[in-house]
Amino acid sequence: MNAFFRIGEITSFHGLAGYCKVLPIDYDKNRFSDLINKYVYLVDKIITSDDEIKKSLYIQIENIKFLNKFILIKFFKFDKLEQVVSFKNKHIFINRSDAIVLFENEYYIQDLIGAKVYDNDTLIGIVDDVIFNKKQQILSVRNNDKNIYIPMFDEFIKKISINEKTIMVSLIEGML
Repeated sequence: MNAFFRIGEITSFHGLAGYCKVLPIDYDKNRFSDLINKYVYLVDKIITSDDEIKKSLYIQIENIKFLNKFILIKFFKFDKLEQVVSFKNKHIFINRSDAIVLFENEYYIQDLIGAKVYDNDTLIGIVDDVIFNKKQQILSVRNNDKNIYIPMFDEFIKKISINEKTIMVSLIEGML
C-alpha cells in the first residue's frame, strides 16, 4: 500500500492573499476541512514513488475555503500570490495517516487503482481510474486497448481485497 494519497491538483489561484485553487479528486470535498494545520506534499507528477514524494515540498495548510467544485487552500507563510505562482499544476499528496477513517465497504481510490479485476476467475483488466458522478461510482478497467466501465454496485462487485489488490466481479452480458 502507498504511504501517500493524492487529493487534488492546484489549477490556478484565487485573489492576492496566496490562496491556491485546487481541483479535488474526491467527490466529497467537505473531507478537506480536516486538513487545516496538516502538512501536505506538493509534487510535480501524479504517478510517483513514495521516495520521490518525500523529496517534494512539505508544507502546512493554514486555511481551507470552498468555491463551487474547487477547494481554496492557503498555506502557512505564503501570504501573496507571487509566492504561490510556482505551485500551479502541482499535485497535492497527504500521508495515509492523515486520511479520513473509512467505514466498512469504503475504499481509498489509490488502493483500488492498479487492482486486477476478475470475472469468474478470468482476468478482465486492471483498474486505471474511479469515476464519480452524482448517482454512482464507476470503476474504469483497462483491458488491452479499451476500457470497461463497471458500476460499483453489489450486483457487480462481489469482493474487494486491498491486500491482494484484486476485485472479483460478476458482469452481465454485454458489459465486456
